[in-house]
Amino acid sequence: MPRAAVVLDPVDPWTAVSAEAISGLAPDRGALVIAPDQRDVERLGRELTSRGIDHEVLLAADGPEKRYRAFLRILRGASRVVIGTRSACFAPVQNLALIVLWDEADDLHEEPRAPYPHSRTVLQCRSWEERAALLLLSASRSTTVETLAAQGYLRLLEPVPAPSAQVRPLVEAMDEHLREREGPSGRSRLPGHALRVIRDGVTRGPVLVQVPRTGYVPALVCTFCGTRCRCPECASALTVPRGGSALQCPVCGRREDAYRCPECDRTGVRAVVIGSTRTAEELRRAFPQVPLLVAGGAQGPVADDDVPGEAIVVSTPGAEPAPAGGYAAAVLLDAEGLLGRAAFDADMEAVRRWRNAIALVRTQEHGGRVLVVGDARLPAIRDLVMHRSRVLIDHVLADRRALDLPPFTRAADLTGPRGAVQEMLGELQLPPATHVYGPVEVPGEDADLVRAVLRVAPEQARDLARTLRGATATRTARKRPGSVRVRIDPSGVL
Repeated sequence: MPRAAVVLDPVDPWTAVSAEAISGLAPDRGALVIAPDQRDVERLGRELTSRGIDHEVLLAADGPEKRYRAFLRILRGASRVVIGTRSACFAPVQNLALIVLWDEADDLHEEPRAPYPHSRTVLQCRSWEERAALLLLSASRSTTVETLAAQGYLRLLEPVPAPSAQVRPLVEAMDEHLREREGPSGRSRLPGHALRVIRDGVTRGPVLVQVPRTGYVPALVCTFCGTRCRCPECASALTVPRGGSALQCPVCGRREDAYRCPECDRTGVRAVVIGSTRTAEELRRAFPQVPLLVAGGAQGPVADDDVPGEAIVVSTPGAEPAPAGGYAAAVLLDAEGLLGRAAFDADMEAVRRWRNAIALVRTQEHGGRVLVVGDARLPAIRDLVMHRSRVLIDHVLADRRALDLPPFTRAADLTGPRGAVQEMLGELQLPPATHVYGPVEVPGEDADLVRAVLRVAPEQARDLARTLRGATATRTARKRPGSVRVRIDPSGVL
């Protein structure tokens, strides 16, 4: 059975590629397409409708009666094309021939409830059991997909060779040359070059401005030692609310009028990341005559059809609306803020979010332009500038192999009361060479709640899963006190 993955160029919308693949099926064959969120499903639905392809939509937000009726239609074979979010992975499509998964690296594909299945894993099983073709589509390279290709599980399909200007927008970064040319403003968060890109873009269409965080000033650190400013009461990150000058805790409401760093006892603080609300205020002052929309966070989503022809859209990653015809330009602000996430995969996740935004911009031959405001020397930012480059993904995979990080290792975590976790660890018959870390206290939770991490080589993953399944069943049958949550390969486990 064919299994393949394609990293799409911005000129090729994933909805059009999926629709083309579905239209090539025989009338009696079924297809299943899974996307991370409801807006992606709606976009695909509009594309299928425009091509006259009948389909069924399954969304988690649908009520039980609507989902039940849809399942009956699918089970009877009345609907042979099914699209939806992760819960639609289990749709009983008859005579299934094609499975398409969009953006498999998105964390929305991971079910947060037991037994915590991932859309990719479920669809891989269905592809094997039902002998259906599997197609993984994305806008950026994924370490998991690259590893599956290296193991021979699937084939990486390269896009048709074409000049860069015909398949993607012009992407540039604020390198040292541009910063020196700008003078003092070149070192600012919103340099003059970025304002010129926005000013030129709004004359030709909507402009996207992406910022890492929502809110006003959502993250602060000490100017001297860099310690994160946290509330003395609840340890939550202190912020500066809109229109305020004093630091305030968004969780317990504590106000810090005379904050002092607990590490160096100094009073100076600076913002690590400026939120979308504050960014919108700055752009509204710079472009008072241009319509401005804020997407994501407390402002909620913005519908694709609600974006005017000439407007500025300030959005957080993943909340970007997709106007018809694409954006004339995009500015990706605070690149270091998105790369500074406390996770070993922060670089690949940042690139994924940036490339998903770049995919919404017109190609260079149609005037499309993208400016990344960040350190141009960083490998993740250089990867955006280079066309169809493998430098970053090869470097990341080499580092992870040397450090025994996923996908070159498999992991599981046990979370629960300390006594229950320790008891379960003592009874496990673990595979040889299993590394056990912890148990340690779970940050921000009850002091008695701990987590232990088990790490094994990929070839031992099946044995580890079988051992954990048996231990969980034994605890349940014997009604042992304390509930232990077991997860296999959870995101952010290492």
